[in-house]
Amino acid sequence: MAVPGYVYGGLLASLIDCHGTGSASAAAGRARPDEAPFRFVTASLHVDYLRPTPIDAELDVRGVIKELMEKKVVVSATVSANGKECAKGEVVAVRMPENMDRCSSSRFDKKRCGCGWKRPNITEHPAATATQRPGDVFPPTLPQ
Repeated sequence: MAVPGYVYGGLLASLIDCHGTGSASAAAGRARPDEAPFRFVTASLHVDYLRPTPIDAELDVRGVIKELMEKKVVVSATVSANGKECAKGEVVAVRMPENMDRCSSSRFDKKRCGCGWKRPNITEHPAATATQRPGDVFPPTLPQ
């Protein structure tokens, strides 16, 4: 149980982890747009807690691609509340092996496999048209 009035640290770690693997997938997809969507899993997660995070504040999670390789992406992320960084972390994300994917390319048919799970089309998101390079902030600032 968290301290009343503050966000549980495990939730902050989950936000950094999820944002890190999502950013890795988006960056890899932008680097190789003609290939199927890439799925990433966490190889390493490190989180530093900088200050208590108020539970009643809107949280802002930002990621920066530090390293982009074919099968590995390193993402640095921060969680802020009320304009102040509360936690920061680094995620080393690796491409998920084919044998882990229940919807692997061998069963992949028009974004739907035999299990019925629908793959998301990341190219439909407005940010997908932006170019993601090491050092870029994700999500990018989009034109209004």
